[in-house]
Amino acid sequence: MSISLEILIKLVKSLYGILLKIWNNSLYFSILLFVISFVIRTPAFIWPSIPISDETYYVPASLSILESGEDPNYVHPPFGKYLFALTISFFGDNPLGWRFFSVFLGSLAVPIVYILGREIYGNIIGIFASFFLLIDPMAYKMSELAMLDIPLMFFILLGFMMLYWKKYELSAIAFGLSCAIKFVGAFAIIGAIVYLVISKKFNQIAKLIIIPIMIVFLLYIPIILNKGLSEWITEMFFVFNWHATLEAEHPAASGPFGWLFGITPFPVANGENPVLVSSNPFLYPLAIPFSIYMLYEYRKKEFDKSYILPIIWWLSTYVPFMLLPRKTQYIFYLLPSIPALLIIISYGLFIIIKQLILTD
Repeated sequence: MSISLEILIKLVKSLYGILLKIWNNSLYFSILLFVISFVIRTPAFIWPSIPISDETYYVPASLSILESGEDPNYVHPPFGKYLFALTISFFGDNPLGWRFFSVFLGSLAVPIVYILGREIYGNIIGIFASFFLLIDPMAYKMSELAMLDIPLMFFILLGFMMLYWKKYELSAIAFGLSCAIKFVGAFAIIGAIVYLVISKKFNQIAKLIIIPIMIVFLLYIPIILNKGLSEWITEMFFVFNWHATLEAEHPAASGPFGWLFGITPFPVANGENPVLVSSNPFLYPLAIPFSIYMLYEYRKKEFDKSYILPIIWWLSTYVPFMLLPRKTQYIFYLLPSIPALLIIISYGLFIIIKQLILTD
């Protein structure tokens, strides 16, 4: 055997040993997931070189916050724009400054989904769920944009992870930060309260209400000081009415019933080669039968309450959109539900594969 072939075999064995160690160590595997997720999103730091889609609202608003403390995009709370303003102050008024937090938080969500899926259902389910999120068309594309929805998804994901770990104060803080990005973060709090009721943790419910309210108000203080309390209160009445009843015409508006099936994608870039944000119509609908099966198993076998946490999560962040009188909604509003959907789908597919193997 030649020396070069011996060296190659040793390298392959060493690489296999490293990969095996990463596979068996959740920390190493989580770091690897984050690195891969971050690297594949880095083109967003260069292209598009101008704000696109709703970035045309949030980037100027972030710049305005930096320059004057004024938030012209007052229909949404300021925390997401504070994050964008922070990175713009570090990296400049450019794609890196605008999109860093979306790329970073979107990448960090992948290993967190792995950890949560692993904790609740086992390592294989965590791996499946993280892989599905890594390649998810909606999560991937939205994490390349300076829009509020990836930070919203991330803090809701973090809130449910802390809830699972029984870190109730940290869970409340994470949910509060999600509400300080978009008010619909409150939908997740409803789900968290349902989970606490089922778990008979009634003494923790007040934390999930009081702490988020305090966080949202505290993060609004710079805006209140800038424009005055009375004007801010007037704006808030308008904002809540606007969110509940908006009926503006938009070609990409779509009802929640079609989101799981990819009906009416949202264009984030037009032109000869339009870029569309859509769901995965081959994967997401599986969450419906899998959730029904899991609820049946939960009642039949009396599993731990955490067994149905992802179901409570996705229903609480999805169903309320069906109940709102607001007519103008978009498919990317599904984003906060996606980690839960993918965990449920991963578990369901694992059960099917397991049954097929046992049958053979």
